[in-house]
Amino acid sequence: MPKKPSESAFDEAIRTIRETKKGQEAAMYGPLRDIFCDVLGYPRSSVHIDIAGEAGRPDVTCRAPSGIMDRNGKSLDIDWMVVEAKDEHDAFSTISRREAIFAQKAKYVRPDTAWFIMADPTIIVARPVMNSTHDSASDIIFTLDSATDEAQFRSTFARLSYGVAGVPQRLRAFREGDTSLIATEKLTLSENATKRQENQVAVARRNFYETLRTTTSHLQESTLGTLHSVLNMATDVSTAWKTFADKYPDASFDPYTLTATAKPNNYELAITYGGDVARLNRKLKKAGSIARLALDGLPEFKARLNGKENDAKEEKKILEMFATETANLILARILLIRFFEDHGFFGANRFLCNGGVEAFQMLREKFAFGYTRLLKMAYEKAQALYAAAFDETELDWVFATNDANLSNAIEWAMYQLSRYDFTTVKGDILTGVYDRFLDREQRKKFGEYYTPPSIARYIVDRLELKPEDRFMDPACGSGTFLIERYQQVVGEDADQGLATYSEVVAALARLAGNDLNTFSAVLAQIQILWHVLSFKDDLIAAEEFPDIAISDKANSIIRPGVEFSQHGRFVELDRPSYGGIGGNPPYVRPERSGEIDEATKQYFESDREEWKGISAEANLYALFIYRALDGWCRLPNKWGEGAGRLGFVVPLALCGTKENAELRQLFAADGRWTIREIVDLEVIWRNVFDADVLPIVLIAEARPPRLPLDPKWLDRSEPLPDRKALRYQVRAARLQPWIDARLAKAAPETADVWRSLSKRNQKRWEHDQVTIKLADKRCIDFGDGTKRPTFNLAGIPASRLDYADLFTPDGRIVTRVTPERRTIINKLRANPQMSSAFQEYWYKRKGAKKSASDSNSLHLPLVSQQADGLPRGSVTLVKPAGDLTMWEHREMISRGIVFAGRKKDAPKGRGHTIYKAENIVSGGIHGDPQDQGIDISAARNRYLFEYMDILPERLWAVARIERSPNAVPFDPRKVAFTDTATIFAPRAELVDVPFDMIFVSRIYRYYYALAAKMSYLNTYRGDIYPTNLRLLPWNDAIADKAVELEGLRGDLVSACENHFRTEAAMFAALGQLPIKPFREVVKEAVKTTGSKVEWSESLNKGTEAIEIAPDSKAVADGDAWHIQISEYLLDWVKVPDECAALGLAMALSARAGTSKKMVDRAILLDMPIPSNADSRDKFDAVVKQFRESDHASAIDAVVDKIDALIGPALGLAEDDIASIRADMTDDPFLRNITPRWPATETRIHGYRTGLDSSDRYS
Repeated sequence: MPKKPSESAFDEAIRTIRETKKGQEAAMYGPLRDIFCDVLGYPRSSVHIDIAGEAGRPDVTCRAPSGIMDRNGKSLDIDWMVVEAKDEHDAFSTISRREAIFAQKAKYVRPDTAWFIMADPTIIVARPVMNSTHDSASDIIFTLDSATDEAQFRSTFARLSYGVAGVPQRLRAFREGDTSLIATEKLTLSENATKRQENQVAVARRNFYETLRTTTSHLQESTLGTLHSVLNMATDVSTAWKTFADKYPDASFDPYTLTATAKPNNYELAITYGGDVARLNRKLKKAGSIARLALDGLPEFKARLNGKENDAKEEKKILEMFATETANLILARILLIRFFEDHGFFGANRFLCNGGVEAFQMLREKFAFGYTRLLKMAYEKAQALYAAAFDETELDWVFATNDANLSNAIEWAMYQLSRYDFTTVKGDILTGVYDRFLDREQRKKFGEYYTPPSIARYIVDRLELKPEDRFMDPACGSGTFLIERYQQVVGEDADQGLATYSEVVAALARLAGNDLNTFSAVLAQIQILWHVLSFKDDLIAAEEFPDIAISDKANSIIRPGVEFSQHGRFVELDRPSYGGIGGNPPYVRPERSGEIDEATKQYFESDREEWKGISAEANLYALFIYRALDGWCRLPNKWGEGAGRLGFVVPLALCGTKENAELRQLFAADGRWTIREIVDLEVIWRNVFDADVLPIVLIAEARPPRLPLDPKWLDRSEPLPDRKALRYQVRAARLQPWIDARLAKAAPETADVWRSLSKRNQKRWEHDQVTIKLADKRCIDFGDGTKRPTFNLAGIPASRLDYADLFTPDGRIVTRVTPERRTIINKLRANPQMSSAFQEYWYKRKGAKKSASDSNSLHLPLVSQQADGLPRGSVTLVKPAGDLTMWEHREMISRGIVFAGRKKDAPKGRGHTIYKAENIVSGGIHGDPQDQGIDISAARNRYLFEYMDILPERLWAVARIERSPNAVPFDPRKVAFTDTATIFAPRAELVDVPFDMIFVSRIYRYYYALAAKMSYLNTYRGDIYPTNLRLLPWNDAIADKAVELEGLRGDLVSACENHFRTEAAMFAALGQLPIKPFREVVKEAVKTTGSKVEWSESLNKGTEAIEIAPDSKAVADGDAWHIQISEYLLDWVKVPDECAALGLAMALSARAGTSKKMVDRAILLDMPIPSNADSRDKFDAVVKQFRESDHASAIDAVVDKIDALIGPALGLAEDDIASIRADMTDDPFLRNITPRWPATETRIHGYRTGLDSSDRYS
């Protein structure tokens, strides 16, 4: 009998595979695809071959339906089978070789992938990746030889055919009671695990996290759709309620019983009340949870977010957030029920796996119920175990819906999570769960940020609490800090079988938390409960699960007593009884935090003993700090012992901004509370949060600081000081000699007691020091990339500062001043301030207003004896005679011009040229002006430019948003700068001093970065206000060096031009070489190998450019070459071809340290690279020529000369200058404090577009 056409095609495909030669792997892909399509029935559109070499996908992928629809109703497909092909004969012939390759390529296995196919010219192996057995016997093996026929192939791989492929087939079996996949995916290894089991667990762990992400995403999208579908009903309920409430002003709604009541206040209303309330209550009962949604849940949610009325954009965001929290709560509860099921808390019953799902199908068919009804029934069963996690909330409005899409998403979630064995979900896995509920963009959009558990644990450890101390997180989110405290006290012992159930219950009883967000509060309880479920027998035997004191919906900062009206549990928790308060409080600006009641405002702003309060309009994190130390931390005894401690992650802005000055005063040397430690995380801020915020760790204690005692206080004849804290410090110091004398005479049996007493008393009077830690990339462990990085803050070297040295004279906190740096800072601070170098003038602030016609004539350089008769607004350079109370002494420094839409043209040939800060580079104006020929008199505020008659011919402009001051001179009669710059005029005798050269000095950059910054923006920038420019050191001895400094200008400019022009010349010369884009070089390579480029997640999904590390190298890694892109381990690329890898590494090294040092994936793909040995040699020669010219060292040499002139003038010794140079070169923070060198391009975020927007520097 002749063969059928399909059989002939099959034979041809098999022959092609068998005859594949080394280096021709890609030739196997087409025949494999043909077999899957023609024999196993997959549509050709569902089988994908990847030959691009850059997508990081399997060689062949067979896709099948997921059972989920997108928002447009289109079915979403999943990678059902993934294929790894090798052109090497017998590549998969042995178990050990299959395990090794599976370990490398298992990254292609997604949560819904059913089969991993391995094919070489001699064998095809199908490995099930969702099964309950973990041995090699599960592999389906098909040998490719001359006897191979289609029927045999079809029979062998029948389980892989398209007819049974896809999640819908699995879902059908799931509904019908199939338990073959229930709890089969193990997430931790058993002892003596095989290589196969290790691979399986690695895949399961990665897929577990991805399942959480994708399941959450589907639930969130479906829930939002359902919410929109019920809004009409909710609006109808709201309208009916409003009508009723307008008619009966004292009407109230009970969200628990879904009933409305009122008290008619006259006879006419009493007549109609009965019918009105009956009709409304029928509507409310019929609406069910939707009524609660309309009248309680959504209004309260909006109020909590301080949502604006009649704002469509705000309304959309609120609905998204509400739907997201609803979906997240559903998933969190499903996870907890799965824990209960697998740990046997329901006995043999399963409610969300089988048979609950199987049993529900009859109800579903008979009553057309959706899976929200099954959830409600399952919640009721789980409520009997732990009611707090399943009590009905405003987020349970879905119970009143029967939306098919939401029902399908719930079923899909139950099916997906049914496969994992939750008895194998241990602590290290749990720490990554919450991070999957919101993706990066959602967290940024909703303002919810995840505190890495390693940082939370560090804070908990640094609080140095005793096991019996109570601990609270007043803004607990998902409970990270509470979990870490539990783990510290008993959890780690419990994991090792070293703790009893009663110890666990006691530890839980000493935890407390609160969150405004209902979902977060419930999730916190659930996450803590997960850690306790290993005590199954004790939990079942107990009358009830342990109480976890976490309240929701309460505003933690409301004044004590006011929150009684909130009817929440927080009333019970709000006590000054905690040994430790920890957390990451919200960072919300005053204008977005909503109204604060008068009593709470009074609470924050009232004085306490000798200490003042703080403004109730401060950022929320500041209010949390105040509330924690004032109202929650345990009070110290009279000796200052036993005070509660605070450990928060807060913005660096706490340390320097004006709005936090009142709070900082309470931490000052004579303040109310003591800072014990600060960990500055500015250098690694991108790795800590997704937020654009520079964080610090703050550890503080609720007692006044102890300063070094004046020796006079040790004289017992001296009366004790009045201040209570100091009085007891002095008493302890006076007591020390007596205790030590008794210790010296103590008998051996009592010596230990006296020694302990001596140490304790010594702590009562010894002065405080502050621990300072400066985090950099060395403290980050990126792990295997499947979870967020961990931070070893404990391993960061610590500095200890005397307490008073933590503060600047104006009360700012300096986090980077070590004891060594303090010595240099103090020397520089001993000089006069820069304000002494500014021209002074006097401004008439009292008197009759001047007329417009007087505006110029009264800007007088000299003033007569009749100065008192001049109108208000007059200015003079000479100190006026007469009544000086009418005059205000000023310095010539201010913001630039503020036009505020009032810009107008001057007559032709006149007017000012207008520049912005982007035009400022050290020593010169760069680029095109913003405008020309402008009449600046029309501006809303001209600041110094209003007093043109007394201005010198040369002013200086300093770019405001920068890493360090950069100055440029200009003529104020021809040129003006906007308020993106700070403007100053030096004294007349300093007019020739080159301030631009001075600010280039490392000494000035060092002092500014460590002691003069007042605001903190990303990429090491800050706002250089007139205020902090005044704080820089100055000495008139610098003026004596003006000629020498000016003489260095040519050398500096020449060195910079050579450096940056040589860089441009280098890239131009490289462009003339026979180089090709990286993607093209790789494409040519993979045509023969079929291999692919693999990217780190940061390059695959990241939106921010990465800075290239110096000296990139291509390191062999299996069949590929690994290249580390940045200094962070998270940024890498694996290249399958040696020539492409060596070329890319060489091109990266050429860019490191240049203006082209920032890259992303798109830049890398298009980056020209040398593609062979000859072009690499030529490429290397060009780069070496550039490197050997070393113009960067020439710049450093000029700056060395500048420092040598300025340093001695400011009182620094050679060792001090050398120390500054080393710090500015080696320190991860200070080496980034660089000026805008001459000949550089300015690239400041927000310039070019949106120039007048208020957030241009965000």
